[in-house]
Amino acid sequence: MARAGTLFRGIADEIRNRITTGELAPGTRLPTESQLMDQYGTSRNTIRLALAALENEGLIATEQGRGSFVREWSSLTHHATRAERVDRPSSSTDAFVAEAREAGFEPSTAFSMRIEPAVAEVADRLQIPIDTFVVLRRVVRYIDGQVSSRQDSWYPMDVAEKAGLNVPHDIKEGTVRAMAAAGYVEVGHIDEVTSRMPSPDDHQTLDVATGVPVIVYVRTAWTEERPTRVTRVTLPADRNRIVYELGNIDAYEATQK
Repeated sequence: MARAGTLFRGIADEIRNRITTGELAPGTRLPTESQLMDQYGTSRNTIRLALAALENEGLIATEQGRGSFVREWSSLTHHATRAERVDRPSSSTDAFVAEAREAGFEPSTAFSMRIEPAVAEVADRLQIPIDTFVVLRRVVRYIDGQVSSRQDSWYPMDVAEKAGLNVPHDIKEGTVRAMAAAGYVEVGHIDEVTSRMPSPDDHQTLDVATGVPVIVYVRTAWTEERPTRVTRVTLPADRNRIVYELGNIDAYEATQK
């Protein structure tokens, strides 16, 4: 039994290495189970355990009747510090769109808006009573046609109405600029970053592979007087990373131009 366990892990390690080094490119079809059995001189059960381990890591996907394929995915870096700055470059473009294009990807989004009662975690961060109505704006983001993240932002009703956020369409310049134009200038943020296994909603909207966790990034934005926004970004961990820039990094930013 110990040898079987060691064997399937060794097979998984070898295939994983071929994927991560690029020898097996995204979209490549793996040999069939029978071919892998002959190649490694082992049982079907051992091969299936190895493939299951790779699928749980999000490296391959198995399609009924077609076999196993190396997953195709694109990795995007989210610059949490500068992404929402009102004075950032590309001032007429949403932060996600600007960052994705700068990275060489073709971005797209799917937007929805609704008014709902604030649940406890949102009400607590916005410092309003539970069940107070808030505006929820949801954007599912794609790069090169693949789901990249889901962003849910909650706004108090008075802020949303004054800034024009209670509309059933996306806002080209971004909601941070729209709020600033209405007098709600963000001066500080409280960020919380956690990870967890995907919820049913995550599986449905984010196409998360079996065994791949999600990163949950929650930002509570403050003006000088009050919190005005709670934004929760849910990102599949196998295709995203979050970067913060802190302090004086003028020398670094000069190298990025």
